[in-house]
Parts: sequence; structure tokens; C-alpha cells
Amino acid sequence: TAKKVVTSNDIKLLKKIFARYQINLKKEDITFASHQGNEYEYTVSFGGLSAKLKEKLTLLFNVGTFEILQVEAVGPRVGKKLRNDGILSLVMANLFILIYIAIRFDFRYAPGAVAALIHDVTITTGLFSLLSIPFDLTIVAALLTIVGYSLNDTIVVYDRIRENWKRSRVDFGEIMNRSINETLSRTLLTSITTFIAVIPIYIIGGVNIKWFAFAMMFGILIGTYSSIAIASPIVYWLDGILGKKKKGDEEDSEEKREKRRLRRAGLTT
Repeated sequence: TAKKVVTSNDIKLLKKIFARYQINLKKEDITFASHQGNEYEYTVSFGGLSAKLKEKLTLLFNVGTFEILQVEAVGPRVGKKLRNDGILSLVMANLFILIYIAIRFDFRYAPGAVAALIHDVTITTGLFSLLSIPFDLTIVAALLTIVGYSLNDTIVVYDRIRENWKRSRVDFGEIMNRSINETLSRTLLTSITTFIAVIPIYIIGGVNIKWFAFAMMFGILIGTYSSIAIASPIVYWLDGILGKKKKGDEEDSEEKREKRRLRRAGLTT
């Protein structure tokens, strides 16, 4: 990255961007600019932001009717570190879930559970990006909560599939369909109850927790869907692939045993 002088074009571009948010940007506010190819990076510093904010609020409200409790600022390096830590936490959570499912049930169940969790996180993150909603550590906490909630639903379905499979070893697809139907009422009732409980948090919870509740409401819906329509079909697909391979291995073993029997009986060379 090469350092460059802040040009008039840079100032015009940044002023145009900040004007959308009714911020009057000055040349002295831009303290650093760099570029590499077509990628540009600027550092904009607002001196006395708290005083400016207090001045604007004073014009709108009477003096003494409000109080600024706290002003926080996060630099680009700290913000980048927080972003990387958030991504790492999600990756590590999915990795350990993969290991847990493989040990708790069977390795065939693990990819379906992780695929469902990745699906939930990706869709929820995409919704925030589509609606241009601020994304911070509170949302990362919401995503981790969604991962835990969705995993709980998936475990319930998996456990019923395993129980029915032990009791009656008929067609695996039939066992899975019956297991999903048996747990469907429980899954829907749990999701509806949790969704209703999150609604008041979104309405009266305040700015700090509003988007957390919003992410949870959407995550509950998408997590319920993925437990049924994502995780279980992947298990069925993997069972079909591994079942064919196991059947082929058994046929090969049986053919080899038959050849050894005939050879010992002197019926073939």
C-alpha cells in the first residue's frame, strides 16, 4: 500500500459520501489516504465529535433535557480485528459441532448438521447486508445464538431418527420421514413460543438489543426450516452413497469367500 497525497478529487468524493448522512466533511478531517490498484483507503477523523453532537442536540431539545452517557470510537485496525475474531468464532463453533455430532451419533450425520448451521448464518448475514443493517459484535452474538438454537432442533430430529432406526431397520427414507413427522409438532411449538418471546425484546428492548432480537426472530424461522429440509436430506443422501459402497464391499467379500470355498473343495483352480 502506497501513501498518497489527498487530492481535490478525494475530497469531493468523500464529501459526497458523507453528505448522504448530513455530515459536513472538511479537508482537515482527512488524515490519511492510500491506494493499491483500484482499491482506496481513507482515514477520516472527527475532532470533538461529542461536542458537535451535544451542540446539535441542544438545537433540537432544551438544555438539560438530555445527557450524553457515553461516546465510543473504534479505529479501523480494532474494527478489523473484531471482524476477524467474529468470523473465527463462527468457524470454530461449526468445527467443534462437527466433531461433537460425529462422536455423538455417526459421521454421516455431522455434514448435514454443519451444512444447516452454515446455511442459517449465511442467510441471516445476507439479510443484514441486503437491508443495510449495522453489523457489530452484538450481531455476531446473535449468530452464535442462532447456531445453538438451530443445532438443538437438529439434534432432536437426529435422535428420533436414530431411535427409530434401531427399533425397525426398514427403508432409511421411510424411517427419516416418520421421525420428522413425529418431531414436527414439538419443533413448531418450540419455534413459535421462542419467536413470540423475542418479539417484545425487539419492540421495547432499545437500540442496543433491537437488531439482536431481529436476527433471532429471523434465525428461529430459518433454523427450523434447515433442521428439517437441509440437515436430514443430507444425511439421507450420504447414507445412500455409503450404503451402496457398503453393499458393494459385502458382495465383493462374499464373492471372494465363495471362490475360496470352491478352491478348497477342488471345484476350481
